[in-house]
Amino acid sequence: MSKWACISTSLKERLGVFGDFSQCLTFHSRIQSTTPGNITPTDSPQYSSNSRALISEQDVHSYLDDIEKTKPDVCILAFTNTTRESNGKMPLPISKNLFERIAEGFNISATFLNVLDTGIATYTSTIPSNSRKENSKAWGDAQFVIQQNRAYSAFSIALTFHTRTGKSRALIFGAESWVVSELFRSLNSMSALPYGPMVIPAAAMELQAQWFNKTIKSCQDRIHSIEVTTGMRQFNFPYETNGARTQDWESLDLVSITRDLSSFLSRFAFLKLQAETGAYLLKQMAQTTELLVENSIKDEGHGFDIDGQHDIISKLHEIQSWYLGMAARCRYLTERTTAQSQTVYCLIASQYNLANIEIALASRNIAELSRRDNELMFQVAKDSRTVAVATARDSAAMQVIAAVTILFLPATFTAVGHPEPRRKHAR
Repeated sequence: MSKWACISTSLKERLGVFGDFSQCLTFHSRIQSTTPGNITPTDSPQYSSNSRALISEQDVHSYLDDIEKTKPDVCILAFTNTTRESNGKMPLPISKNLFERIAEGFNISATFLNVLDTGIATYTSTIPSNSRKENSKAWGDAQFVIQQNRAYSAFSIALTFHTRTGKSRALIFGAESWVVSELFRSLNSMSALPYGPMVIPAAAMELQAQWFNKTIKSCQDRIHSIEVTTGMRQFNFPYETNGARTQDWESLDLVSITRDLSSFLSRFAFLKLQAETGAYLLKQMAQTTELLVENSIKDEGHGFDIDGQHDIISKLHEIQSWYLGMAARCRYLTERTTAQSQTVYCLIASQYNLANIEIALASRNIAELSRRDNELMFQVAKDSRTVAVATARDSAAMQVIAAVTILFLPATFTAVGHPEPRRKHAR
């Protein structure tokens, strides 16, 4: 029975765990730089590697058939999603049948599915004992699961390393295609891959550190620009002469600036989380490598190259210090952004006060105009009263005229109506 039969059916059999295939990026190499005591180098060149993209699950099955025949020292399968929003989320871009074949062929840890389902930073390791039971099929396989917090492009790596042969097998989910390609280019740029289980995850974590650092630097530059715009930078650092001019705070688009600052606070919180959990993962990776070195020393003649492993441990500590530095930088920039936000809030309040003052002045002007209008209306009312009085006087005169007219009108009518007869002239 497969060891994967012990996985809870609520996860293994439920809908939404396995989905449609999108793309699989592969990487394999033949020779590692340092071989443990019982590994016999082949007649192959000192170092050779190959990477390619597979566009169907049938291609992946064929690739696995080739891997089982050629048995390269390092083999990586990375499955990517069609959209970045789907990275690191269920369903996985792989069928259940293909996943089980890879899990069996690579001897992947049975906890990998559960870790993928959580989406949180996780490190698990299963280190074989240094007993000499060579008849065990899985004897000598160290299993690791290394996962960053779920993001648009974060590594979820299941890794198996055989302590006797030095062969590494890795299965990767969650990362975008260009991120995986960068990882493969980084591995390919090495003159020869170092011998050890933490080479692949260390390279992945170092690349993530570079991208995180660029993001932090970009946000810091934008915060500096906002500080220059609001005048806060010149106040704190008067010796800076970068040619930037502070805008009049009355005309600043403070709503846009507030939106940017809030976005930066969210980014810094996420980057701080990734940096702190990344430092934790690297610490665990270094401790595991130290444990493997101790087991190698106890298991004489079948262990690591000690010097090579100390180099890897030093590299892990270096990357860990990088992540710790980024976490501290995010904390500093968070405080700096918060201080700038308070400054912007004060400017917004000042703008509101200025607007209120302008409204008050406008209201005062309106009141003054209303007062003048009232005075004019009063004057109009007085003039109307004068007109009314004059009109009343005119009305009285008209009444007198009408009375006189009525008095003399009958006589006038009689005189006109009965004229005196004409006298006849005497002949």
